Amino acid sequence: MVKYYLSIGEVDAPVVVESYINLGCPYCANYFEAAYTTFEDYIKNGELKHVIKHDDRTNGRLLKGTVANAHLNYEKPEKSYKHMRELFKTQKTWTSSYDVLLTTLNRQLFLKEDQESGERSKHARADIESREVTKVPTVFINGAKFSFDSEDSIEGISDLLKREIKNRLTRTE
Repeated sequence: MVKYYLSIGEVDAPVVVESYINLGCPYCANYFEAAYTTFEDYIKNGELKHVIKHDDRTNGRLLKGTVANAHLNYEKPEKSYKHMRELFKTQKTWTSSYDVLLTTLNRQLFLKEDQESGERSKHARADIESREVTKVPTVFINGAKFSFDSEDSIEGISDLLKREIKNRLTRTE
């Protein structure tokens, strides 16, 4: 069975964050780092599930992000989550050329193209269209669109996420 999304955390966590991102998007890099560090304890405590939905695009840097995503194995979510973080941290380097991208994927991270990536992409595209996601990053928390300035700092985004998660957890008690 194909895993269409990268999912980290307990299935029945009271807070579910859906992040529509692309590995080649610089705004997604800031959002992802903010989310990664903010969500860590909530995930460990079973309070949050983070579902990453990669928006495969075919233009410029975003196409390179699509190629990178095709190399992630969603059957190993924790490992792929860490690879995603590493790819975002080194994004400025590998988005410069396909040679650098493939070297990063194959020789540094030892990743090979996942055979399920095409099926994943089709499924994600249908979901993206049904939710009317037009840009990345786009985030939903418990089904509601979460508004934030994607050009904000990592700290600014993290503060907003913490506030929203605490608010959601308070509502479920």
